[in-house]
Amino acid sequence: MSLATQALNPIALDPAFLTCHMATWFWAATEANPPKQILVRAGNIGVIAPSTQQGMLNLPRSGMWDFDRFLDEMPPLGTVLLWPEGVTHSAVVTSQGITGYNQECILPEIGSRGHTHGQSTALQPNKRQCYTIAEATILAEAMSLML
Repeated sequence: MSLATQALNPIALDPAFLTCHMATWFWAATEANPPKQILVRAGNIGVIAPSTQQGMLNLPRSGMWDFDRFLDEMPPLGTVLLWPEGVTHSAVVTSQGITGYNQECILPEIGSRGHTHGQSTALQPNKRQCYTIAEATILAEAMSLML
């Protein structure tokens, strides 16, 4: 499987428990590491130091993406999209678009805190530029942390 395929699968935990960063880490850990019980994996992710958000913000970035400039294009499948300012957010590029949890901060039309897919055309005007993190980067980090 790939990160883009993993991200199409809702995580079998209460969506109120999941942040966008936890979900991105969960999918990466599921792809990079041997199978684990869902609560064990969630617990491992929950103790990323100092937090899942900071862990995501600390990952090396592979570039930037400007959806205003490339409105009809997406980064490669499996790329992690990162919005580091204000309300931070991470999501994964999948065949369904921008896939993640709690995406109403970037895709207000979605209006759901659960597992969602959105299109770049629906991004808030101030959220059309983001950083990218290569799939290989987050998978390697998830593997090294043994999530």
